[in-house]
Amino acid sequence: METNPRILFVTFSPPVPTTHGGCQRTNLLLRALQSYGDVEMMLLRGPARLDPEVRRTMEEDFGLVAGFELSTAGMQRPWRWFRPLRAPLVDKMAHNLGRRQADYRPDAAPLEWIRQRTATRPYDVIVGRYLRPTVKSGALNFSPVVVDVDDLDYRVYETRANLPDQTWLSRIIMNRQAHQLRQLIPSLLRAATHVWYTNEADQKRMPHPSASILPNIPFVKRGEPTVSICPFTKDNQTILFVGTLSFAPNARGIDRFVERVWPQIFAARPETRFRVVGGGMSQNQRRRWAQVPGVEPVGFVDDLREAYASCLFTVAPLFEGGGTKIKVLESYRFGRACLATRHSHVGFAQALPANEAVMVAESDADLAGRAIQMLGDPLRCQAMAERGAANVARWFSYSEFERIVHDTLDHLLKRQHK
Repeated sequence: METNPRILFVTFSPPVPTTHGGCQRTNLLLRALQSYGDVEMMLLRGPARLDPEVRRTMEEDFGLVAGFELSTAGMQRPWRWFRPLRAPLVDKMAHNLGRRQADYRPDAAPLEWIRQRTATRPYDVIVGRYLRPTVKSGALNFSPVVVDVDDLDYRVYETRANLPDQTWLSRIIMNRQAHQLRQLIPSLLRAATHVWYTNEADQKRMPHPSASILPNIPFVKRGEPTVSICPFTKDNQTILFVGTLSFAPNARGIDRFVERVWPQIFAARPETRFRVVGGGMSQNQRRRWAQVPGVEPVGFVDDLREAYASCLFTVAPLFEGGGTKIKVLESYRFGRACLATRHSHVGFAQALPANEAVMVAESDADLAGRAIQMLGDPLRCQAMAERGAANVARWFSYSEFERIVHDTLDHLLKRQHK
């Protein structure tokens, strides 16, 4: 093609700040698209809600040209009649009790914006970050469209419904949500020209005739290496968690680990410390976790490398959510083995073999037992970290991520212009 391809990128997850996993993938995806063509971004959360400096960065560096507030189920009939009384409560009730189709219908404003924008000069391709904002923007009415699924929406509810501390009512609501979305998502995905999944398991759950794996990768700034291993100290007895603490699955994972797993570890090895690092830590979280002997709720840190250097291994104690867990890969980026639940290991079986590169646990008791084993065998932790780091550098580099994006667009645009 003589001119650069014209790309519209639709998302409700902004590319900054890059301290949040969802923003990291958006950032990386935008960079890969910008190296291929001319990118314009539609943000479905309203630029007016952004910090002015963040908005300016997004306009200048990432091509932000439009922003819209997404409608919610509470804005639909019959909920909208009661919404003025107490909007947050009505929105929550509509979300939990209403039909999920209401959250997967195009909104008029962004759809009309795309129509007007493409009236004189169509986009060569539209890329949607997550399925729901792609649908809400109306992008599926145009072609070609690539959907970056990342998390299968129904898996979030399905995994949460299976948590042992759910009430019977919560379990019913979650299973109902999951059932509705399992029925709804296939037809929406079929409207996409191509679909990116983060792992093969999700691709098998919701197959698409044109699909590829675009894995989650550790976040790196431009020019940074994929792997930057921290010095290893074998007498270190600190276990580290890194993640955004305002993200509910992370917070619930830490709560469960502190309540059910940590007491067994601390009883066996009282010199051990469990350090919790990440932005979004609330005062309530900090207070509760600090009351537990051996637990150190650190919160946000400027230098993640220093945090990883201070631990023997990391833990990913999550039992819910979709997609793949970047925190597992990030651990190997900095040269630390990871103790992960089976759920957190999804998508990494080939690159990070269970109990060879990453220690995988099946239950709370198994997490405790394997953590105690790792604390008593630091040289094994080091060997696992080295093997995992080599594979992360090979399969989860930014250059490989960019190549997959470019290959997809090459294929679509060549097919389009036959």
